[in-house]
Amino acid sequence: VIEDQVIIGANCTIDRGVTAITKIGKGTALDNQVHVGHDVTIGETCLFAAQVGIAGACTIGNNVTVWGQAGISSGITIGDGATILAQSGLGEHVAPGKTYFGTPAGEAKQKMREMFASKQLPDLIGKLYDK
Repeated sequence: VIEDQVIIGANCTIDRGVTAITKIGKGTALDNQVHVGHDVTIGETCLFAAQVGIAGACTIGNNVTVWGQAGISSGITIGDGATILAQSGLGEHVAPGKTYFGTPAGEAKQKMREMFASKQLPDLIGKLYDK
């Protein structure tokens, strides 16, 4: 079911439902090369950037943004107003209004801290061995 004012970009794939309806809510925009799996429900006014993959049986709330090349595992629920940043691999439910990042995805602020800390490890290890 594709509701009113939905934008579907080039080379998108939307799978027909198997045990439930696949639904894309009013005003949602799918950029190019987005895959929507079977039995997925997408709310209203969502935005999916290029090359997003949504596995089957996911429930995505209203006003959700998923940036390019992100992947969403089967059966995941994403709350209203959530954001999934680019190249994230989402394997757990996302609460409303949260921003997730990384693979495996976690809350963005924490994942950014982890990423920046890991970049400092070579210098820290070097300092330990220099003594």
